[in-house]
Amino acid sequence: MSRKKIILLADDAPEILNALRRVISSCGEQINNREDLRELPPLEVEILTALCGHEALAAFRARGADLVVTDFNMPCGHPEKTLNGLTLVEAIRTLNPNVGIRMVIQTSGVISNELRAKAASLNCLVREKEIEVLKDLILAAFEQWRFQAMIP
Repeated sequence: MSRKKIILLADDAPEILNALRRVISSCGEQINNREDLRELPPLEVEILTALCGHEALAAFRARGADLVVTDFNMPCGHPEKTLNGLTLVEAIRTLNPNVGIRMVIQTSGVISNELRAKAASLNCLVREKEIEVLKDLILAAFEQWRFQAMIP
């Protein structure tokens, strides 16, 4: 039986964390109910949440994660410095360069080429905070994990 997958969500808005939790639960049900994957063990997912980059980094250090979904812009009252999504990704990459990371940003405009380039250098996808886009990313990760379960 495969181990439980851990997803770490980091966003300073509790309502976004709750929405992401619902999306992840829905995606898990959808993947576990797929006819072509019925013979595989069900995908088990544990969701960790953090309201700032410092909480997210502490959770990652304590538990690790198979997938990290982080907001880019997370103000935090930490006395040392604010750990936004990009610096969080950099810190996580030093601990585990192979973890899947999706960074999302709230924007009404275009994502800058500089941010895209920096994220690409960290092997991180950058997307706008749209639930349907995130749902597709989560489903893709879940599908990959289910198919990996077939490999001995």
